[in-house]
Amino acid sequence: MIFSLKNLNTVIFLLVCSIFWQAKADNNQNSEAINSANQNYVALPTYGTQDLINTLNIPVNPDPFLAQNQQVNNTFNQNLFKINTEESLLNKIYNQKKDEALDPYIVIQSPKIETEFNKKLSPYEPKIPTPARFFLTDLSMPENFGKTNNLAKKTGSFYRAFGEIIFIQGNIADSFGVPIANVVVEIWQTNSAGKYHTLLEKNSEFFDKYFNMSGRTITDNLGNYHFITIMPGSTSGRAPHINFNVYHPKFGKLETEMYFINHPQNQTDYQYLAYLPKERDLLTADVRTIDFINPEAIKLCTFNIVMKGVHQFKKF
Repeated sequence: MIFSLKNLNTVIFLLVCSIFWQAKADNNQNSEAINSANQNYVALPTYGTQDLINTLNIPVNPDPFLAQNQQVNNTFNQNLFKINTEESLLNKIYNQKKDEALDPYIVIQSPKIETEFNKKLSPYEPKIPTPARFFLTDLSMPENFGKTNNLAKKTGSFYRAFGEIIFIQGNIADSFGVPIANVVVEIWQTNSAGKYHTLLEKNSEFFDKYFNMSGRTITDNLGNYHFITIMPGSTSGRAPHINFNVYHPKFGKLETEMYFINHPQNQTDYQYLAYLPKERDLLTADVRTIDFINPEAIKLCTFNIVMKGVHQFKKF
């Protein structure tokens, strides 16, 4: 059977229309199904499994171990948050202090931790100055001091004073332990009988004509000084001691006195007991023998002095 070209075009048109209407019908059916499913859909949270379980009402057996771990984790998180907060605050303070440090008129002072350990080891802790003596000694102080540091023997004499020979040494420093050079040190004391020559007559039986009652020396570049003298005798109510006058143009004048450690008469000296315990330690010289094997050897007395004040600069 032979169709004409016009009939063939009509058949093709009908087939295309049939396919189009069938596809449109299927699309409408799918849309109705999707709308029906959306109406019956329940939105579930997506931020946690536990929330999903609670929403679906799924029964869960409690685990005490998990609960304990959860509590530990919560505590850890709280502490971590606290640490982060404190660290943030410290960084903020540090940045603020750093900005303030840029201003030359602002001085930032670091907190000072007062501990016994720091007090012993800190090189920036000023030393306690040597105390001045309480009572005046103008009556016994000579008008003219000796020119040498040897009180046990006069210059050019073959004889020495009566009594036990002792050596006195020490160091003079500022409040931070820096030695002071060119310090004039003058001393005077009683003779072996416990008498000041300035208070005696020349013909007195207690007058020792070989003894220099006073002496003078100057510290070296390391602040050291030395004297040769005799062990002073004790007077009524007083323990053996040596009077000191210390002079320096920048540190002024210090009038003090030196006692001997472990001397039995220290505990009955009213002037020695008038000092505080720490002051007594500063005024008491350490005594030892030059030859530790021989107890009869010459005694070496070490008496260090701290002047109040500091050096502006020091050259070594």
